[in-house]
Amino acid sequence: MLFGKEENIAGHAPARIWAVAEEHINAYQHDDIDRLMGTVSPGGGIWAGLLPSQGPVILRSVGQIRQAYSHALAAVRIGPCQSYIALASDWYVLVQGRTTVTEKATGRSAAMTGLGFYGTDGAGLAMDTDVGSILAVDQGPVSGQQKLADFDAHRRRLEAFAAGDADGALAGVSDRLDLFLPCFDPEEAALQVHVSDRAAYRAYLEQFARRYHVDAVTQVNRLAADGWVFSETEWSLSDKQAGDRFAVRVAHCDVLAADRAVRGGIGVAIRG
Repeated sequence: MLFGKEENIAGHAPARIWAVAEEHINAYQHDDIDRLMGTVSPGGGIWAGLLPSQGPVILRSVGQIRQAYSHALAAVRIGPCQSYIALASDWYVLVQGRTTVTEKATGRSAAMTGLGFYGTDGAGLAMDTDVGSILAVDQGPVSGQQKLADFDAHRRRLEAFAAGDADGALAGVSDRLDLFLPCFDPEEAALQVHVSDRAAYRAYLEQFARRYHVDAVTQVNRLAADGWVFSETEWSLSDKQAGDRFAVRVAHCDVLAADRAVRGGIGVAIRG
C-alpha cells in the first residue's frame, strides 16, 4: 500500500519538509522521548531503517514508533548532528549528517554518518528512513569519473527492475544486504519490506514482475556521492491482477561498499 494525496504526503515546500526533518533530527540529542515524539505526525507514517540495539525495523503507528525510540534512547545517547540536504522535492528531503553515538551501558562512543529520507504530512514527520549506519566510514573521496560509473550502474539496475529483469537488477549487489523497499500492493498493510540478502531481493523482484508492469519511466532527480547514489523517477504502473494503471513517484538510494557493490539502501514510493 502506498501513501499519496489522501495522506497529504506531497505538495509541500522543500524548506518546510527540511524544517520538520531538522526539528526531529535535533530532538535526539535531548534524550527525551516526549520531545522526540512531539516531532512525529499523530498519524504515524513510514518508518524504516536500522535502530541502535534493534537492527532493522519497519514501523507504521505512533505506538510502534514510540516503543522503538524508547528502546533506542535507553541504549544510546545521541549527540548534536551536523546535517545538510543532499536533495529535496515537494515530498521529501534526502539528508546526510554526522553525529556521535555513545552506548549508555559501556560509555563507548563512535562517530556515525547518517543518511535519511524524510517527509511530512503537514502535521509532523511522516516519513523517516535511515540506513546511515551501513555507510562505509573508512571510504575516502571518490573521483567524478567513479561517481558517473556508480550512477550508470545504478541506472541500469533500476531499468532492469522496471523491465522485470531480476538478473540485471541484481548486478553489482552484495550477498548480504540492508535494503528497505516499498510495498506496491494496495491490499498490503505494510508500506515497506526489509531485504537482507540477494535471494530475498530476487524474490521481491520476481513477485513485483508477476504483479506489475512499468509502462513508462521519467527521470526527475539524481545524485551520486562518495558512498551512495540516488535517483527519483516517475512511473506509469499497470497492475496485471486488478487491471488498473496508476502513477507512482519512486525514490531509490543505493548505499555502496568500498568496492562499489550495493550494500543496502532506501526505496520509497508514493502514489502520484
